[in-house]
Amino acid sequence: MIRLLFGVLCTLSFATSTAVGQASLSWRYDPDPTQPGQVFAYASTGRTDYVSLACSQQYQGLIVAISIEQSGLFDSRVDDLFLRVGGLDYLLQWTQPGGNQPGTFSVRWPDKPTVQRWVQQDALLSALSDGTPLRVMASRQPDRSDARGLISVSGGAGDPAIAALNHTCGRVPSAPATTYSHWSLIGQTELWTAPTAVTGGFEGFASLALACGGDGQPIMAVEVEGYRFPDGRRTLSTSIDGRQFQLNWFGWKGYAVANLGPGFLLGMKSGSELIVYSPTGDALDFTVSGGGAVLDQALARCTVTQGNASSTPNVTPAAAMLSRLKQSVRARVAAECASYGGTGADVPDSAFEEVYRQGSPFSDIWFNYGEVSCIGGSMGWGAGNCGAAKCLNQRYQPGDTDYFLSDEILR
Repeated sequence: MIRLLFGVLCTLSFATSTAVGQASLSWRYDPDPTQPGQVFAYASTGRTDYVSLACSQQYQGLIVAISIEQSGLFDSRVDDLFLRVGGLDYLLQWTQPGGNQPGTFSVRWPDKPTVQRWVQQDALLSALSDGTPLRVMASRQPDRSDARGLISVSGGAGDPAIAALNHTCGRVPSAPATTYSHWSLIGQTELWTAPTAVTGGFEGFASLALACGGDGQPIMAVEVEGYRFPDGRRTLSTSIDGRQFQLNWFGWKGYAVANLGPGFLLGMKSGSELIVYSPTGDALDFTVSGGGAVLDQALARCTVTQGNASSTPNVTPAAAMLSRLKQSVRARVAAECASYGGTGADVPDSAFEEVYRQGSPFSDIWFNYGEVSCIGGSMGWGAGNCGAAKCLNQRYQPGDTDYFLSDEILR
């Protein structure tokens, strides 16, 4: 689940849907004295259709559950369910708990109670507390142009059920975030101890954070709801308003994290749209316009402004030279993958084999294309440098300031 307090979501444009046949309900709230601290708000037709919202003081993540009668308006085999609240569509990754009654379709999200609130939760509860109706929608088209309403739940401002949810698992009023356009600046989180600039994207399912890393260098972290970035290092394409960058990412606690250079940061401050391509090839889009002020504040304590390892304190010359080689090779492989239509490259550290040189702090490096794979495109394993049984291996030897290519063999 999302663990940062990522704030403001971009408003989604949507087509007006028909409401023919949808049930109009109001929220109900029945406190359970046997379970103190738990809140359960629900709306039901009294037959099979219902929607419920639940959370507790211990488990702050809002649980959404829906049951819909299989009818002419809804067919679970071809329809997708989503929530619409005001100008936002909530495309949740539903799970089926099982035990559906004949003729009904029941889902919930998330599958299990979570301690942390999810990224869209504050926006949802805030809109409901203002009296905005919640609508359960169904659609068969990816752009939701055929969206139709199944359930509509209205509740005026100050609705006791929604007020109880906000009190239990809404945004903490004593620690508000400072908001700049689509960005928020927060003092710290459970993961980041430094001031952090955060924003949401990918229709609310992805989060972006920028802060100063422990070595004083600006870092950027991306998290996607329901997806854990794999451990290890890989080069992925990133663009700002169409300008392409190749960033070297590493997986950390489910996040993708990258060090940032001054050129990329300048683009972030002046650009309007950032796209990060995930290892699965998905384009994660973020609106970054208006972020200059919050980025300056979040990165004010950074002591390193160059995006290379030689600027990092306490790094030996040998380690710095090896880091530069890995960056260079990863960028080259990413470009090779891009020539085949790929969106990035998976180049793990295991692709670089160090061979000790007696009497020298510098090792020879063998780079094995057999450990490499392209993300997306027509070429996968080896980025075009592997045959049926052998792959290209390159030997790099240390020079005066950097490694140089000395040998190439197939093995």
